Amino acid sequence: ETAIVKSLTELSANDTRKNFTDGFIRLVNASVCRGPYSKKLLTAWDKYAVKGESENEKPDNLPSNQLYIAYTCEDGGADLEHFEFRSATEAVALLFQIVVALAVAEEQSQFEHRDLHWGNVLIKRTRVQKKQARLNGVDINMQTSGLNVTIIDFTLSRLTADSGETFFLDLNADPELFNGPKKHCQSETYRRMKKAIKGKWDAYEPKTNALWLHYLADTVLEQKHYSVTMEQKKALSDFRKRALTYKSAHAAMFDELFSGIWTSGKSSF
Repeated sequence: ETAIVKSLTELSANDTRKNFTDGFIRLVNASVCRGPYSKKLLTAWDKYAVKGESENEKPDNLPSNQLYIAYTCEDGGADLEHFEFRSATEAVALLFQIVVALAVAEEQSQFEHRDLHWGNVLIKRTRVQKKQARLNGVDINMQTSGLNVTIIDFTLSRLTADSGETFFLDLNADPELFNGPKKHCQSETYRRMKKAIKGKWDAYEPKTNALWLHYLADTVLEQKHYSVTMEQKKALSDFRKRALTYKSAHAAMFDELFSGIWTSGKSSF
């Protein structure tokens, strides 16, 4: 995961490289630590757990020789689960920023996220109304609708580094991941992903990114509440269906849902 987040952070260096995006959380520092959690960290864990938001076991029994990694990242804002949209326009802007970030990472590093649920999308409100990415040397100018979106958590992700080395997690070793309830969109997405991969988790199959776009479209339609017209709801619903047919996030960039909110080449906004 450390190698993956470092590679994705490098994509935010807007220099002469042909692929650029700031759509992934930026890593500031990574440290290898040894020993049990400090009292301050355990107290912070307790405060967080009281809210009922932790699905992990309390890390209060670590041995003295325990090794773990501590990441320092930029503040990406609230996750999608807890963020409140004000309009359908914001929901579409969020989806497109994710599409572009994934498309750039596909092109640069044969990247698949493989676990892009609503807890792994962070959102901040911003006064910046436009932002830029670069895909295979072509500038992508997009409207933000006042949102800045970043993707986090690359535990299950797959990436080919510039060195040619492939980083991935063999999910065949975690069969319970695919045993979630039927007709539950996140659970179905894991199963669809497994079918697309055909058990070869080291292979590059960007369709998995499109499958998570289907999940995210379903999430903004079914799990979030905001002002939306029947026409806008139908447009989102139609994209949700089409996302299942795309072979990559790159292919989804040209979906009609995003017509008018981006241009390529020199900015015309």
